[in-house]
Amino acid sequence: MVQNGWYNRTFACLNPQASKIVGVFHMGLSWDIWAQVELGLACKRESDKNRGKDATVLSEFTRQKGVYDGSTGRCDFLASYTMTQGGLRLHYFMDLKCLQKNKLPDFLNAVGLDIDKVKTATPLKQWTDNVAYVGGHVMAISVSPVSDNRVERKMLQLAESKGITWEGSEGRGLPLGEEGTDRVILWTWSRAFIKTEKAQQAMASYVDWWKR
Repeated sequence: MVQNGWYNRTFACLNPQASKIVGVFHMGLSWDIWAQVELGLACKRESDKNRGKDATVLSEFTRQKGVYDGSTGRCDFLASYTMTQGGLRLHYFMDLKCLQKNKLPDFLNAVGLDIDKVKTATPLKQWTDNVAYVGGHVMAISVSPVSDNRVERKMLQLAESKGITWEGSEGRGLPLGEEGTDRVILWTWSRAFIKTEKAQQAMASYVDWWKR
């Protein structure tokens, strides 16, 4: 079960674009930044609809943000929200990698490094004041033939080697869509550094909003 709403956000944003994702993949192009920007725009649209309501609104969406102690302390993008009642913040440190055609080893290595970073990281103090939630989130998106589960096997082996479990049925990832003979899968794992009851309530509302 997805607790943080990011699958719902990602599905709502990228499922309608499954054909574009598969097309870009088969062109052999890198598409990490495109996916990050698309998610940023979707989060802004969500936030704009919630302004003026008793809700949680997007206060910052920034790429390559320094959020952790140490030399590898950047995340691919930061999504920060503010609760309109009380002003508490929710900080999502997001790392998102997308599989490029014929570059599975590079993809697995990059995702593995993201997992290692989030498992061992400590957030900078500036991100732990007046907060309801602070979490590191690893997301990876793969494209592969429906008839070939090699990518899925490699992702399960990676999770086992890192001592984590991907969200989804039996840890096998979450479907983002199919196009032709290909399927698009979201792999996601997260670590909460700070999580309060108020954050739990806010996250439940995210899940409900993106299911509409």
